[in-house]
Amino acid sequence: ALALLASKNKPKNATNIYDLYEQVIKAGNSNWTDDSGDDVQEPLLDVGTFAPALIATGGSTNSPPTVSITSPNNGASFASGATIDFTGTAIDAEDDSLTDSIVWTSVPGGQIGTGGSASNIFNEGTYEITAEVTDSGGLTASNSINIIVNPSSGGDSITLTATSKANRNWVVVNLSWSGASSTEVQIYKDGKYLVTTTNDGSYTDKIANTAGYGSATYQVFDNDAGTYSDPVTVDW
Repeated sequence: ALALLASKNKPKNATNIYDLYEQVIKAGNSNWTDDSGDDVQEPLLDVGTFAPALIATGGSTNSPPTVSITSPNNGASFASGATIDFTGTAIDAEDDSLTDSIVWTSVPGGQIGTGGSASNIFNEGTYEITAEVTDSGGLTASNSINIIVNPSSGGDSITLTATSKANRNWVVVNLSWSGASSTEVQIYKDGKYLVTTTNDGSYTDKIANTAGYGSATYQVFDNDAGTYSDPVTVDW
């Protein structure tokens, strides 16, 4: 009751509050029937006597938006140098469609576009792609996928072969190639850089054989020509 009274009178100090408190105490009355059985009739307060000013302190509920990446799928792989297209949608209970407000980013890389679609060209590597949106109430939502960008095929300029030999603990993969012209070449394994080695036509990759079986895909990159061999997969 005191709080309701204060909402109208807006006391400035403790003395004002005590004055309002006295008004509340004096306004109590015993004009009611006490049937509680405790033989104590407390004063009844009719708060309508004070005509309080009720001030709304709550606000409307704001739900966060939702974001979906519709293409490509998580884990999709592409060739280096290819244009990769991304599409997505965003919806919000209060703002309806927020698709046009999506911000696309890549790690590594940074922002790659806005809106319901974006496109970008990537070098070989693994990238985390995120679609993020913020509604009019300041709430943010995001969705992420990973993509793999493999070295692009170099056609017939470099010929690569691979063989494997496995035992209980290790797998030895022997790579042989021809057609590269540079002093050094780069070896890629499963779309990721593995090593730079002398262009002597051979390289041995030793892999811990914990599962007992598996596979790996290799490519050789010619530094001078800027071309890759076709990918070669070896199983064990």
